Amino acid sequence: MLNKVLIFGVGLIGGSFARALRQAGLVRTIVGIDRSPASLARALELGLIDVAGP
Repeated sequence: MLNKVLIFGVGLIGGSFARALRQAGLVRTIVGIDRSPASLARALELGLIDVAGP
């Protein structure tokens, strides 16, 4: 199991990757980075990421 994964871009592809990692139980913490505050907020709301970066 990985301790932390950082995903740049939490839209369709990044969000799907984060969801797959979460469902497979392969990572403890997922950090999402995106230029769009709305995308970060939505990813947090859906539980795809644990922490939103700048």
